[in-house]
Amino acid sequence: MEVITLGDWDWVLGVELMSNIYAIKAFLPQIKLQAEGGHIVSVASMAGFVCVPGAGPHNVAKFGVLGLSETLAAELAGSSIGVSIVCCSFVRTRIDSSARNRPERYGQRTQTSDAADAQLAALVLSGREPDEIAEKTMRGIRDNELYIFTHPELRDVLEDRFQRILAAYPKT
Repeated sequence: MEVITLGDWDWVLGVELMSNIYAIKAFLPQIKLQAEGGHIVSVASMAGFVCVPGAGPHNVAKFGVLGLSETLAAELAGSSIGVSIVCCSFVRTRIDSSARNRPERYGQRTQTSDAADAQLAALVLSGREPDEIAEKTMRGIRDNELYIFTHPELRDVLEDRFQRILAAYPKT
């Protein structure tokens, strides 16, 4: 965490968290105005539940998206506007080369090792196809699911986290 620059934090939180806030602020009033119902979908990823070492800004952003979406769902409960949170793991996108889009105003990206970059690229390549994620997302929207988990094999990871939380909870 101490080697991650403030520019990295600003860039990642802007792209991964603030973009959701801006979208909700822009589109929710229009959806309400049309009075035809609708659905707000955000991508929190599994990083909204499980922290990946070395990815502090990403983890924080995705936890924020989770909190934002859960709050929005509570506020819209009983309305004709649904909320879903896509909780995916790796998808075959170009996320491992996202620095190509980083504006100069955020400064140089925190340097990672070649091994770390190669590991991320391998994880992305081993991920799900975007079409599969889209199909599961559409199904979740139709079923008005709050959480859309796209990688069922990661259920044990969530169960472990929640068991640790519950075990720490005072029993009195």
